[in-house]
Amino acid sequence: VTNTEEQDELLMVVKTWQTTNQNMSTLNVRFYEGENWSRYTNEQSFVSGASRLPEVLLREVVVK
Repeated sequence: VTNTEEQDELLMVVKTWQTTNQNMSTLNVRFYEGENWSRYTNEQSFVSGASRLPEVLLREVVVK
């Protein structure tokens, strides 16, 4: 979620959920620009996969 208004709506839902789940004392919510994956395929050995690369953090909020 990259839109600030949508982020705020999501944070309100998280805060509401947290009030009903008291065992979660602190939640860290992070919003990223997008996922950054590196995919690979080796057709000779029939191996494929992916790994996560660094991503751009847009916003981090600690919900207490």
